[in-house]
This record gives sequence, structure tokens and C-alpha cells, in this order.
Amino acid sequence: MKRVLSSLVVVALVGASVVAVRQALADELVASTNGRLFELAGQSVRTGLAASESAVKQLEKDTRFALSLAPGNGQYWNTLARVHFTSRTDLLGAVVTDLDAAYAAAKASVVAQPSSAYGWASLAFASDQLMAQNRLSGGQAALEQTLSRAAALGAREPYVLRTVVDLGLANWDSLSAVSRQSVMRSIDHLAQRQPDDTIALARRRGRLAEACSEKRLASRKECTISLNTVAISS
Repeated sequence: MKRVLSSLVVVALVGASVVAVRQALADELVASTNGRLFELAGQSVRTGLAASESAVKQLEKDTRFALSLAPGNGQYWNTLARVHFTSRTDLLGAVVTDLDAAYAAAKASVVAQPSSAYGWASLAFASDQLMAQNRLSGGQAALEQTLSRAAALGAREPYVLRTVVDLGLANWDSLSAVSRQSVMRSIDHLAQRQPDDTIALARRRGRLAEACSEKRLASRKECTISLNTVAISS
């Protein structure tokens, strides 16, 4: 009996060790992929050039291998979505992204980890692009759901807040009253942490008046100038 118990303990320890090694390898691959994505984004900003097809394919291969080790990891799926979002130059020299694959990966991310604000932000980003092409399943309601979930879960996450504010203001005219309130709360949260970014996003989307209606921004120079300009023109 003691020998049987000892054997079971050994098997259990070996199994746990294998799982730990697989998890560590997967974590390392995804961390490396995220670092490389950051580098490619910076490179694109500096040079104006997209990444090569081969570079992005290698990142996809690494991330999919990590997912084969931990298929239920929502963060890994979100990294795969980011890989597919990455602009790259194909063999014909055209700059492309794989939007459908990005949407599928982002959806898998929120299924695996429904509490992830980052996953919902990625899904909102993909949904917005598909909506612009009239290809989003569920249409406007689906887009607003992703924005609302990202806003609710990411109230303290600047990256998520920037995504919600940017997409929310871009789609402002078509949003329901409830969704507009959600976007306005995100504007308030983002203004508390990054007021300059909030103003910049609102200005880029032509919605400075909406952003300036939040009390945290009302006294900003950009807002007072905007309000005075409107008053003079009227």
C-alpha cells in the first residue's frame, strides 16, 4: 500500500512539473511576442514602414504554439489578436492586416476570460473596423456591447479607456443614449489620469465639445478657447 501511494505521489509530482514547464514556456513565448509587437509598432512610427510578412507570421506561429500549451488562456488569445492587427507588407508589397482573424482571436479571448478589459477593448477595435465594412455580425448593437463591456471593466486602465473614448467618439452620432453615457464616464476616468490624451482624442474625432462638457476638462485652455470660438461664431 505504501509503495502504491509513493508511486501515485511521484506521478502527481511529475505531472505537476510538466504542467509548470509548459506554462513557463508559453508565458515566455507570449512575453517575447508582446515585446516584439511593441518594437514593430515603434519601428513603424519611426520609419513609416509596415512590418514584413515573415516577421508577423513568426509571431503568429509562436503565439499559436503557446496557445497549444494553454488553449484556455484569454491573454494569449488577445496577444494573437494583436498579432493579426499588426500591419505588414505582403509578398506583393501591399500593406495588409488580417481583420477577420483578429476578430476571431479577440472573441476567443473574451470567451476564455470574460472579465478581461483588454480582451473586450481588442474586440471593440475589431468590431469597429468590421462595422465600417458592414460586416459585423450583430451590427450596431454588437459594437455597443463591446464598448460598454470594455468601459465597465477597464475604468482604471488607461489603454482600455483610450480605446473606448476613441471609438466611442468616432461612432458618437450612431450611439444610443446609454452607450453615450458609458463613453462619457470613460472620458471622465481618462481625464483624471491623462487629460492631454483625452483632449487629443476628442480633437482628432471632432468631438471636443463633448469632451469639454466633462467637469474635469471644462476649465482646460483648449475647452475655454473652443467655447469662446463657438460663442463668437454664433
